[in-house]
Amino acid sequence: MMLKMRKIHKYGGLALSVIVIITAITGILLIHKKALGLNKITVSVPGYTSPQSIDAWDILATQEGLVVVATKQGVFVHEEREWRMPLHSPTKKLYMKDGVIYSCSKDGLYASKDGKRWDKLFSGQEVMAVQKSKDGLLIAAAEGIYKKRPEEDKWEIAASFFQKPLEIRDLMSNEKGILLSAKEGIFTAEGSVLKKEQLPVIKKEGRIELKKLITDIHTGEFFGSYFYLLMDASAVGLIVLSITGIYLWWWPKRNRRR
Repeated sequence: MMLKMRKIHKYGGLALSVIVIITAITGILLIHKKALGLNKITVSVPGYTSPQSIDAWDILATQEGLVVVATKQGVFVHEEREWRMPLHSPTKKLYMKDGVIYSCSKDGLYASKDGKRWDKLFSGQEVMAVQKSKDGLLIAAAEGIYKKRPEEDKWEIAASFFQKPLEIRDLMSNEKGILLSAKEGIFTAEGSVLKKEQLPVIKKEGRIELKKLITDIHTGEFFGSYFYLLMDASAVGLIVLSITGIYLWWWPKRNRRR
């Protein structure tokens, strides 16, 4: 009985060590996912299929009766009681101006007049918002704000994100400059300088959603940015302990076989 318990303890510990290693490594990657740019990388995994459910972000309708939907899988168009996907690029936001539909997609900016043919206007970066005015097109991309005048074919940068990339939701421009709304707050761009607006926020001390509290504790955000270093060190320590534990089990067994 004792021998059986030892085997259960030994092999159960080995299985848990593998799980700890996988959890620790993926935890480190997820904590620093933005800094590492993991959302911009695609990999091919043979035999693995992701869920095929439609993840819809935006929707609009044209005067001609077209219904256009932006999804994680691409852009769907509904016409004559039939759905089709003419644009196979993950899209979060749609915009329509002067009869032209713009698609803010993972790999750039697309435009279409009929929903069937989509022309690529900007490439190389994810486009998160677009606005058209008499001065041309204005877009918010992953690395900054770009603009293209009607008489020109090339894009020029209006403002760069010198710090970490912003999670932009929308943008607009007026006589005072460019205004951005993002997860990080409200920003104004005058020239090439991006400035965060200080809004009069009322703090509710001691009150927080339980889900967010648990998430912040799990990710370390609750304790401040320096706690990430401790979490990284702890994760690396678990990996080292697990690997050395497996080695200490395997090495004597290897010598006994010899």
